Amino acid sequence: MIYKTMAMEDLKLHGKRIISVQNLRDEIEALECEKISAKGISDSTPVMGGDINKQDSKLVDIISLQKRLGMQLAAVERHVNRVERALGALTRDERKVIERFYLDPQNYSMKRLQEELMYEKSKIYEIKDDALYNFTIALYGITDL
Repeated sequence: MIYKTMAMEDLKLHGKRIISVQNLRDEIEALECEKISAKGISDSTPVMGGDINKQDSKLVDIISLQKRLGMQLAAVERHVNRVERALGALTRDERKVIERFYLDPQNYSMKRLQEELMYEKSKIYEIKDDALYNFTIALYGITDL
């Protein structure tokens, strides 16, 4: 049962993770600009009494943060890709139901979903359960849920 709960959480967070990928890319790019600027300062001849160590320290901090964010970006991208592949294993109806329940719940309307798929409410819930089971297996490879 823990995998089913994890799968539901992964689905609910999927949209936010997609947004974080772009935000992380933007932050890494901003740090690259800052790094280039800091390199320009540290490449110049130090002024008498200037503190070159402060400039070098700032450059090291920028590089370190950029590397950490790069690793975080890679991890989030891998997770987003795994979820996308698992969603790709679902049928058209399963995907639509999963989207309505987990990926875009604020626009969820059972009546509208029933009209789109032409199923009774009980059948929609049956499809949801099957879709969640199939998604969980596709994502984690676990069969004893």
